[in-house]
Amino acid sequence: MQKLQERYFFLIFFSFFVILLSIALIMPIIDPKFSSFFDSIYWAIITVTTVGYGDFVPTTEIARIVTIVLALLGSAFMAYFSAYITAKLIEILIKNLKDWQKMENVNNHLIVCGYNLQTELIIEHFISKKIFAHDQIVLIHESLSSNVENLLENTRSSLWKEISVMKRR
Repeated sequence: MQKLQERYFFLIFFSFFVILLSIALIMPIIDPKFSSFFDSIYWAIITVTTVGYGDFVPTTEIARIVTIVLALLGSAFMAYFSAYITAKLIEILIKNLKDWQKMENVNNHLIVCGYNLQTELIIEHFISKKIFAHDQIVLIHESLSSNVENLLENTRSSLWKEISVMKRR
């Protein structure tokens, strides 16, 4: 479903871009005030973004109709673009909240972020003093490559073998 939404977004974006360029190409033809493509594309972008400086104003009736159509399409596109970006940001926020809710129900656990020799010594101390059991310790490391996993496998203590290891996203 998400791939389909992204395809629609890019299809709409591309279609709008083509319409914008097409209108910019025909404006010099339908209105003599627009003497160049640059003037036309400048006017089209200013119209679409609803800035409307007023330095380029269509003088013919057909050019004014094109301006109305472009303004309506531009407003619709900007609304769609804003809604799409907002939906993506909310989707990320909800995903992060779900991850947070999963963590709320965790009690009596030690979550360790990062790994180095000090980490190993501290965790071994907690296990040897029976402050935490193996299944109560979670190690989170940003680059859990095979090197880190091998390092954990080959540590001095066999206590490390049962500790949960997670890769940070």
